[in-house]
Amino acid sequence: IDLTVNPAGGLAPYSVTLNNNTGDLVAPNNVNPVINVGAGGTATFSVQPTATVTYHFTVTDANGCSRMY
Repeated sequence: IDLTVNPAGGLAPYSVTLNNNTGDLVAPNNVNPVINVGAGGTATFSVQPTATVTYHFTVTDANGCSRMY
């Protein structure tokens, strides 16, 4: 399954990290976090989900402000 984030608000560019209850995950091409996501851009992660795993995205803007989803 692909998980896609489209950050908005704050100051672009953004970095996006995917985390689950076992730690940070690796985005396509072994890049984690996905950096330099511009305004209106997306960061996509491909994962094999299981019923016991919860995923969270952390988005950090150019000011260093972060929010987890």
